[in-house]
Amino acid sequence: MMKILATNKENRLLDNKAINKYKIDSSLLMESAGLQAFLYIKKNYDISKVLILCGKGNNGGDALVIARYMLLENKKVDILIFDDIKSDLTKKHLNSCKLLKANIINEISTYDYSLVIDGILGSGIKPNINDSYLNLFKFINTNFSQDKIVSLDQNSGYSDLISPSSYSIKSDLIINFGLDKIANYHPSFQSKFNKIYDINPGFKLNNIKTNSYLYDFSDLKIKRLKKNDYKNSRKHVLCFVGSKKYSGALRLVLKSLYKSRIGMVSCYTDKEILKEIGENHPSIILDSLENFDFKSKNKYDALLIGCGSDNLINKELLEKLLNLDIPTVIDASALKIFSLLNDINRKSKLIITPHLGEIRNFNVENIENLSSIELKDKLFSISKKYNCDIVLKSNVNWIVENDNLNIIPSNNPKVGVSGSGDILASIITSFLAQNIKDPITMANLAHQKAASLLDYYFESDDILSKLDIVIKESEV
Repeated sequence: MMKILATNKENRLLDNKAINKYKIDSSLLMESAGLQAFLYIKKNYDISKVLILCGKGNNGGDALVIARYMLLENKKVDILIFDDIKSDLTKKHLNSCKLLKANIINEISTYDYSLVIDGILGSGIKPNINDSYLNLFKFINTNFSQDKIVSLDQNSGYSDLISPSSYSIKSDLIINFGLDKIANYHPSFQSKFNKIYDINPGFKLNNIKTNSYLYDFSDLKIKRLKKNDYKNSRKHVLCFVGSKKYSGALRLVLKSLYKSRIGMVSCYTDKEILKEIGENHPSIILDSLENFDFKSKNKYDALLIGCGSDNLINKELLEKLLNLDIPTVIDASALKIFSLLNDINRKSKLIITPHLGEIRNFNVENIENLSSIELKDKLFSISKKYNCDIVLKSNVNWIVENDNLNIIPSNNPKVGVSGSGDILASIITSFLAQNIKDPITMANLAHQKAASLLDYYFESDDILSKLDIVIKESEV
């Protein structure tokens, strides 16, 4: 089910509204968060001997609430206080733990803990973290298994203002307090955690304005075809794809379009492969690039450019195709040419589908060095400059669509196989032609769900064996 994603600033706004508008005392919010976290941890982890890492702020207070409930159940709990505590609430909970005979330690001298609770730094931290903290993070990551670490609110050392390449604690679980965070879905952060669990301490979670969302397979909904639909009403896609070198991409495109319900396909490609493609795909209208009639634009409902086209798409041809002003998807080698264009003035929807290497054509270098806020801002800047929607393909797909950021965790490395991107671009084009709502997001969900039904390793063509089934089951 789709859920709202928030920045740390937006989550703090929720916290402030709970306290100031709804008069919920901050101590109650911390107690609620800590108790819910304790109950989840108790159910899912071995808490026979626990190390609590307590920082100076409220994140440390959350950890100490968990420690108190563990002490009340006579569990062995060691508490490391890192840095002088500044939060009055955290001081209060530390005193409670001391009265329950908690073992307060100054250094870590044993490593046989069944679980480590990371409550050092919360999600509100900013860049340029003190070296003493970084040294502690390195020590924890070196000496404790990631699957025995739970981070509260956010992995210590990381936030949406800090790049995932910076050093932070690695954890098995992140327990979110409030709304889930955009930062958790940065493509370069995925190795730093395994699972996320959301806790609502007492916030009214729909009480903020945001434009960022996380989707899962339950959100895949596609308008059902009518019983009297036929080839023309099922729409007509125009393709400028394929080449002698990459004829396989063209095959994948054609199969993907038909598997995703398109009624007609016209394909203009390298004249050297016309016979080969025509013999194997008798359903398509096929001709060479130079024979396309630019006066025939009213025949088509969407246009796909670039998949496997090698160097056949040049600047002049791309500009003429864009001037057709029909809904368009641009992929693969055509993206580099497109990035050099200026003053793109179209009324019809335009979608680009770069992967992490291709996004560099748009001056987005080394995304691992970008914070999640910076990455979001750059994608929206590209969208505005080129008047287009975007899917950034990676182990987590970031989609700019209709002025929203929609995020879909992918099946990588499972779908990280050549040709998979050609299939995705084709499904997007198909859904675009069919006027399906949020075509990029729905196409990504269909693509990922089809792959999820396969064995772990496969050829990209195998995705198509499940695609039509997934789409049929998603019709409403």
